[in-house]
Amino acid sequence: MAVLALKSEDLAGLDAQPKTLAHSFNRGKVVRQHFRVPPLAVLGDAGTTIDLAQLPRGPVRLNLTTSRIFWSAFGAARLLDIGHRAYEAADGSIVAAVANLFDDDVDVSAAGNAALGSDFVLANFLAKTQRFLSAKGVTIFATVAGGTIPAGAIIEGWLDYTEM
Repeated sequence: MAVLALKSEDLAGLDAQPKTLAHSFNRGKVVRQHFRVPPLAVLGDAGTTIDLAQLPRGPVRLNLTTSRIFWSAFGAARLLDIGHRAYEAADGSIVAAVANLFDDDVDVSAAGNAALGSDFVLANFLAKTQRFLSAKGVTIFATVAGGTIPAGAIIEGWLDYTEM
C-alpha cells in the first residue's frame, strides 16, 4: 500500500486547463422547489406516473438528503418509485429515463414521509447528490409500482438543488 494525496473531482477541475465542468458545481444558488399533487378524483392503476417537479436546464446538483416527499395512505401493499424522465443532455445526447433512480419500491401503504433517495440505487449512494447537465431541464417523477393509487391520495414535498 502507499500513502496517497487525492482530490475530489470538483477540486481536480481547478487544476485542469481549461477548468472542467466539475468545478462549476462548487458555486451556485440553492433552490427549494415545492410540489403538491392535488387529491385524485379517480383510482389509478399500477404503472400510473406523476410528474413531481422540473429541474431547470444547465448544471444542477440535486441534494437528496434534504429533499423530502410526503404521502397520504395508499392502502395495503402499495409501492412508489421515484426517478427522472429521459432528458436531453447539454451536448444534445439523450439520457435515458430511470424510473427508480432515487427510490425503488417505497412502502406507501400508510401515510408517511421520507428523504428523497432514502433508497438511492446508484453506486455513489454515499454522496446523496445527483448531478444533471441538461439542455432543457429534467422532470422528476413518481410511478405507482405496486397496487393502485386511491382516489383522494395526496403527494407533496420539495426538491433541494443547487443551480450552477
